[in-house]
Parts: sequence; C-alpha cells; structure tokens
Amino acid sequence: MANREEMLTRIRTALGRGAREVTPLERLPRPVSSVPPEQLRDQFIDELLKVGGSVERVAGSQVISEHLEGFLKSRGTNRIAISDGADALAPTLRERLAAQGAQLIPSLREFQLPPHSPDSLAETYKQALIETGAGVTTADYAIADTGTLVLVSGGEQHRLISLVPPLHVCILKQSNILANLAELISRVNDGPYSRQRPPLVMTFVTGPSRTADIELTLTMGVHGPRELHVVIHP
Repeated sequence: MANREEMLTRIRTALGRGAREVTPLERLPRPVSSVPPEQLRDQFIDELLKVGGSVERVAGSQVISEHLEGFLKSRGTNRIAISDGADALAPTLRERLAAQGAQLIPSLREFQLPPHSPDSLAETYKQALIETGAGVTTADYAIADTGTLVLVSGGEQHRLISLVPPLHVCILKQSNILANLAELISRVNDGPYSRQRPPLVMTFVTGPSRTADIELTLTMGVHGPRELHVVIHP
C-alpha cells in the first residue's frame, strides 16, 4: 500500500497540480469584544434566566462556600459530588456540608473501587454519580449571548459531575464570560491550547436539560440535570 506522501502525490498529479502548490489560509483577526465585563455578565444572566437556569452573584470568592451551603441545604440534597476545581474555589464547602451530615462523593482521582468489585473504576464512579443528588463544578468560560456555560476537557474531572446528577451547580468567574461563540473559539485557539493539541471535548451547557417528543411535550432532566444554578464571582 502506498504511503501517505505517495498517495497525495498521485492525487496532485491527477488534479494537474504541482507538489508544492499550496495556498496558505490567512489567519483571521481575533474577535475581541468591546463590551464592558459588567454588561456581558448582565447579558449572560438574562439569557440564562430565559432558558430556565438560576443565578446568584457573590461579592467575592470567600463567600462562595457559604452561599452554596445554604443553597444545597434548601434543595434537601444530601449526596453531593464536588469537582477538583470547585474544591479550589470553595475550600470550606466540603467541611460545611459534612457538618450537616451530607454524603460527599470523592473526586475521580480520589475515588476507590470497593473490594472485589467486578466493574471498572469509571463505571463504578459513574454509578456513584447517578445516585448523587447534586454536582458542583466550575466553568472554564461562558457565552453571554446564549447564556451558555463551557467546560473544557483537560483540567479537572468535572464533565460527568456536570451531566449526571439532577442538580448542577456551577461556579463561574465573571472575567471568563465572553461575548459569543466566535470569541470563545478564538480564545481557546490562542490560549493554553495553541502550543499543544486542542481540547478533546468542550461541553456546552445552556440551561437545564430538556427534551420534547414528537408532540412537542417538554420534559426536563431526561438527558441531564433538571436544574442549573450558577454562582458568579469577581
């Protein structure tokens, strides 16, 4: 079988092109929003509320744990998964919830298989999340004009925590709210991934999960969380 270069040479010959007749694509200018951060934040909040999410603005990172403790208690949620990133931004949250008697699911890197378990670590962890009432994560970015959260693969193991439990609570930094999808793509390409491979997965979350059948009967929470709550901090 011909190798890759031989195959490409045959294709170029068949098309009547020389070996090096390649026209490089021009790099498009990076879109940068001129909208003030406070206006992007307010637009994101408006769009998030339209799609059924809820939001709370806090004055600083030091009060995130306090707010989340009260919010999760109000939902009667006793079994909670907290991602590594959320642990870093709300360092006293586990302690506060444990004091209330909540059962906390370890992060994936700390999760241990029960003795003699027939299932893999990933399957056992997934099952633990299925039986969990709430998942607390961070978001890498948000898109203001659609009220969308963006979770990029690579850092913390938060994708399943954001998708499986019926309640998803997300901590979002205001400066990570971007104007639109074009700015997000540009930021990802020019950011920490520009000198490495692109992220394998980007998860886009626009409000709670909703599904409609052929008669347009809307059902919440079939393919993901029934409720989404976002905490925005400076």
